[in-house]
Amino acid sequence: MFDTSLHLLKGIDGRGCFDIDLKYLKLNCDIVRMILSGDKTQIRVLVKQANSQDEDLADQYEAGDVIAVKETWAVKDGKYIYKADYDNNYSNALWVQSTRMPDDAVRLFLRVVSVRKEKLQDISSEDMEKEGVWFPGTLDPQNEFAAMWNESLSPRKKERYSWSSNPTVWVIDFERVSNSEVVT
Repeated sequence: MFDTSLHLLKGIDGRGCFDIDLKYLKLNCDIVRMILSGDKTQIRVLVKQANSQDEDLADQYEAGDVIAVKETWAVKDGKYIYKADYDNNYSNALWVQSTRMPDDAVRLFLRVVSVRKEKLQDISSEDMEKEGVWFPGTLDPQNEFAAMWNESLSPRKKERYSWSSNPTVWVIDFERVSNSEVVT
């Protein structure tokens, strides 16, 4: 999910260059909206395994790491626009998936505050609230979170990483970082 290589990003829209070791995370519109609104301050990311002996790959996260969020985007009148900003499909935009987002289009940066590893189903009530799924009047927040988790997975990944399979995840607490803190 993350690319841990160093990237020098040259902004074509006047924002300058980023000279920082970034990790990337591709997020859907609903998750981006929750982060932008401040409702989400924690995220779970699958732990990649190096082999069948469950040895972790070296994509470990540390406090202070900066994550660049890639999201669905388009160009309109020479400027980047983001699907998460619109309630429905913007009729004049040709939306491009997050995997194809150029570095200079990234607008959302997150700084890792803390990180730990745990099984997905070990989520606490407090963590569900940080994940943005603790809704007043919700009878079973755990079912809400399980549904949100399963919906975020591709059909191929659902078989292996669904809520019921209880995969190991990184639990990342984060804070938003302004572009001016990342731009050099």
